[in-house]
Amino acid sequence: MDIDPYQSEFFVPGDPVPQSRPRVTRAGGVYYASRIVRYRKAVEVAARAAQIPLRDGPVWLGIECVYARPKSHLKAGQTLRPDAPAFPYHKGDCTNVAKGIEDSLELIAYRSDDQVIELSVKRRYAKPDEQAGAHVTICDIEPLPDTIEKRARSVNRSWTVAERNNRNVNRSQSIQENRMIEYRDILRDDEHEQ
Repeated sequence: MDIDPYQSEFFVPGDPVPQSRPRVTRAGGVYYASRIVRYRKAVEVAARAAQIPLRDGPVWLGIECVYARPKSHLKAGQTLRPDAPAFPYHKGDCTNVAKGIEDSLELIAYRSDDQVIELSVKRRYAKPDEQAGAHVTICDIEPLPDTIEKRARSVNRSWTVAERNNRNVNRSQSIQENRMIEYRDILRDDEHEQ
């Protein structure tokens, strides 16, 4: 399998934990709940184990949160109850889940979370025999000119930038890109009609 130098992926086991608000002590100290502190540490450990490179340019961050189904969603024969919810809407909102992971990756996958210019978060329940956790993908949006030059000189580089763009290996087109393409096609149709 080809390795894409512009994309990194890793998995964080366990139900994703949403970022909580900081708590303030009477003395004025600030701290987070131990649950989010442990989860953020797990994200750091998983990212370091995957040897995620530190990125300097803009990045796309994709997070797929997979939650374990509660036992109350299953019948006695381990089949899904008809009234079981399809999505884990009660497990914290997408932005809070993303914020915890995004903050944990600072200085590991990117220098600052300001570099995350596009974010995609999806939440779902685990399929049977699937482990709960977070699948995290980080992609370079547009490589910097000096980064392209460094990568061109690197050993075992699989794809050129042109090949990567032709193959669309990093991600599907965003909604905004699709709208721009549709708008361009509409304008072309209008020009041909006139």
